[in-house]
Amino acid sequence: MTGFWKLALGVAAAAVMTPSAQAATITYSGGDATGGATFVEAFDPAAGTLTLVALTMTYGANPFFNWSSFAGDPMIEASGTIGQSGFGQLVFSGQYQSNRYNPAIIGAQLGGTTQSLYTGDLSRFVGTGSIGFAPSLDLMSATANGVPLTRVYVTAPGSFSVRYSITYTYAAAVPEPAGWMLMLGGFALVGGALRRRRGRVPAIA
Repeated sequence: MTGFWKLALGVAAAAVMTPSAQAATITYSGGDATGGATFVEAFDPAAGTLTLVALTMTYGANPFFNWSSFAGDPMIEASGTIGQSGFGQLVFSGQYQSNRYNPAIIGAQLGGTTQSLYTGDLSRFVGTGSIGFAPSLDLMSATANGVPLTRVYVTAPGSFSVRYSITYTYAAAVPEPAGWMLMLGGFALVGGALRRRRGRVPAIA
């Protein structure tokens, strides 16, 4: 093989095996049942470049209402949001069976699961610690038997819960071992060809 072809082969091998971005994912999950702030593990920028965030949120909320002047456990028609705007917020609307908390107060179990995908500016998900957010229940309307309900605030176990699963998709430059070997071999061929060309002595006619 001539020096020219050795040089061409070496350059081609080095160029082809330049480290490229490898797609990878990492998932965190957890939750909180106290109704307070919830913390989600942030994406560590040392791992690579974040390209996509998939967030699944499951909420449970049990608001309470005055029902002292009426009998029975009626169906409650309610609509509103649960969560935090821009962070896996759930929009709900429907009929829910009430439950008797005491003779004067009824409640209803609201909630559900929502899935969100985030692209573009993902800087709010990047960091070395945790991301804190404060989910809340915002009722737009609540009626029972056509009667508007007045919400009352009762501290009761299980009145608010949050479960989350967050998956980060990111690009990391990690060449495979075979790629490293081929790339090093290519550089060796380039070096050998250059040394041979420098060592030639021109013929004198």
